[in-house]
Amino acid sequence: MAAGLYIFIFYSYILNLLYQEIPIAAYTLTPSQSIIDGQILISQGETFELGFFSPSNSKFRYVGIWYNTKTIPVQTVVWVANRDSPLLDTSGVLKVDTTGNVVIEDGRRKVIWSSNSSKAVESPIVEFLDSGNLVLRDKKNGDSENYMWQSFDYLCDTLLPHMKLGRDLKTGHDRFMSSWKSSDDPSYGDFTYGTYRTGLPELAIRNRSKMYYRSGPWNGIRFSGSPDLKGNSIFTYEVIQNAEEMYFRFQLVNKSVVSRFVLRQTSLHGLTWVDQTNSWFLQITIPRDPCDAYSLCGAYSSCDSNNVPVCRCLRGFKPKSAQDWEEMDWSQGCKHNTSVNCSKGEGFNRISGVKLPDTTGSWFNMTMNLDECRVKCLKNCSCMAYTNADIRGSGSGCVMWFTDLVDIRQFSNDGQDFYIRMAPSELENDVMSDTKSYSRTKKRVVLTVTVAVLVSIFLLGLGAYIFRKKQMKTITRKLPTEVNKEKSQEVPLFDTVKPITREYSSENKDDLEVLLYDFDTIATATNNFSNLNKLGEGGFGCVYKGTLKDGQQIAVKRLSKTSGQGVEEFKNEVVLIAKLQHRNLVGLYGCCVEGEEKI
Repeated sequence: MAAGLYIFIFYSYILNLLYQEIPIAAYTLTPSQSIIDGQILISQGETFELGFFSPSNSKFRYVGIWYNTKTIPVQTVVWVANRDSPLLDTSGVLKVDTTGNVVIEDGRRKVIWSSNSSKAVESPIVEFLDSGNLVLRDKKNGDSENYMWQSFDYLCDTLLPHMKLGRDLKTGHDRFMSSWKSSDDPSYGDFTYGTYRTGLPELAIRNRSKMYYRSGPWNGIRFSGSPDLKGNSIFTYEVIQNAEEMYFRFQLVNKSVVSRFVLRQTSLHGLTWVDQTNSWFLQITIPRDPCDAYSLCGAYSSCDSNNVPVCRCLRGFKPKSAQDWEEMDWSQGCKHNTSVNCSKGEGFNRISGVKLPDTTGSWFNMTMNLDECRVKCLKNCSCMAYTNADIRGSGSGCVMWFTDLVDIRQFSNDGQDFYIRMAPSELENDVMSDTKSYSRTKKRVVLTVTVAVLVSIFLLGLGAYIFRKKQMKTITRKLPTEVNKEKSQEVPLFDTVKPITREYSSENKDDLEVLLYDFDTIATATNNFSNLNKLGEGGFGCVYKGTLKDGQQIAVKRLSKTSGQGVEEFKNEVVLIAKLQHRNLVGLYGCCVEGEEKI
């Protein structure tokens, strides 16, 4: 009886040893070595451990990598090898086989998982780096460019510092994160996180094949839809794009900090370990709010989490279905108030401070500037919008959209501008528009008036000098400060000045007069001083092209409120211009003084 009890205790002790994790001194494995269930391999700097484990509430066994439990007492798995091929018991073995691959075998020595490296190697060795990367390489060559295989190329649900999230453009290999099926099952879940496959570089969460979240395209400084994802005291990040690869990665500012990104079943979390609480602190959650949901508001509308409701049509657009919109169903989006059909006069309105639209139907060129981009977009009737691809400095590159603009969100700070094609009737004052005929006409007018204005300024200065030298008689009669806006075209400015409808001569030099116009008349003539009517700009104000109600074309000089010119100086200038005549000068047709306006 006693002997049987001793035998039972002995076997129980042996079984207990088998279930304990026994560390292996080295951080490498050669073909003559292996790891069995219960043994662990520790990384070079003892930051990570590799071994067999079972998730909570699961009997299946997996080979995984987790943080060293001496540092992070809560087992935190960051990578799983056989996530879709679990072991049914503790008979598994991890080793390097005769083909030079890392493999996992079950108790019957059947390979259930392999690194499947196609590269031949003479002296294979597995090395466990302190970054958490498990690499297969030639023993004689430790260059990372010559790795046969590495776990960093096959992400699970975790992104560690220095991991590349993106594509190898030479091989076509895509590095992306994929969620666990559940907290107890590390097999592939429905959600993935990686670089977008079309257009400019950007990150996206997908629910299987359906878009779930976009970061917005990379603009040289940040992702346009993630202005809050900035470098901070914990980590910095970068986006690399060249002919060989395109990827995103982050690095820790302080190497003693432990931080990671994890893709859960429905969201991405940025986590940092806090020793004081022995827990992971949640820093970032993506999606952040309803406006991060892909295309929540449909086409040609933007989402603003500060508004109620959150969806609004872009300026110049209206809901496709007013009834659906009232019922807070925005899926059909918006449409132009006035359709665009590639007609003359079409141009672009600027939409500011937003996450740029989905770039699936876009084209980009990094060598063009914004003006070249506008011209190219305007000439292509299918181009719906454009902007700079890179906003660093004064901006560079060109991206153009050729499909409906979707997944736009409004930001109060750090958003990006883009320019959307509009019908002539929907253009705003600060837009850039063009047609070939309009361009030619505008160039002729600008050239003619610019020459006249420049000559006028020169002669005006010369006349002012002569005027002061001869100390002309000062006109003492005060200029009216208030003018009847209903009828002011017949009010004389000075008794000594009459309408300039004839050539000036010495005989009538004291008998001059100009018409005094009200401000509304001038504003109407210049289309409310539109930028489209602007002919030039100088130190004292801007010059505009205008047309009076009777068809008379005029050039309007609107003095700046900060020009420093008072009423008396303005009065003297009017008299002087009225007296000066030159074949290259336009005649003075009238003036306007109303409040602070001097025209």
